[in-house]
Amino acid sequence: MSSRRGALAAKCGAKLGLQHFVMRSEGRKLYRDVLRALKGVDADTAAGVKQAARERFAEHTDETNLERLRTLLVDGRHSLNEMKQFMVTAVVR
Repeated sequence: MSSRRGALAAKCGAKLGLQHFVMRSEGRKLYRDVLRALKGVDADTAAGVKQAARERFAEHTDETNLERLRTLLVDGRHSLNEMKQFMVTAVVR
């Protein structure tokens, strides 16, 4: 068990289960998808979005409530889709 997971488990008073592991994996995938979506975007914009994404993910690093984690992932995917749509619209114009 990693020290990070152990510390988080001790903090919440229970072991983290499979669903927490899955949610963490989905969060990492979402973060990678955000970074991939920034390919080809100007450096200043990409840096700002990366910083905002880092901050947003860092705010919820210790979240253990599964419903809250699901909500955060859905919101994140929605935001990513909106960003992609905006980038397509901006390129077309």
